[in-house]
Amino acid sequence: MSEQQFVDGIRVYPPNDNAPDFIKYNLVIDPATLRGWLDKQGTEQIRVDLKLGRSGKPYLAVNDWKPQGGQQSTPTPAGGGDFMDDDIPFN
Repeated sequence: MSEQQFVDGIRVYPPNDNAPDFIKYNLVIDPATLRGWLDKQGTEQIRVDLKLGRSGKPYLAVNDWKPQGGQQSTPTPAGGGDFMDDDIPFN
């Protein structure tokens, strides 16, 4: 496993105590910093994992796992990727 690489330009925070239950995390995006970081990656797609540190604080890290044999597979989103508009609470 290679050294963990963090995503520059996006910070992850737990939601405010008064937030509804369906809000799990808040993201703060700095567009200029994120653009600069993305330009340095030299790839069309970047896989990112939302992780919890030992302290319990959330963070984003690049997922650089590659299957043996070099084949790329596209993961199915959590929940199978098939959702209905009714599943979105703010629709």
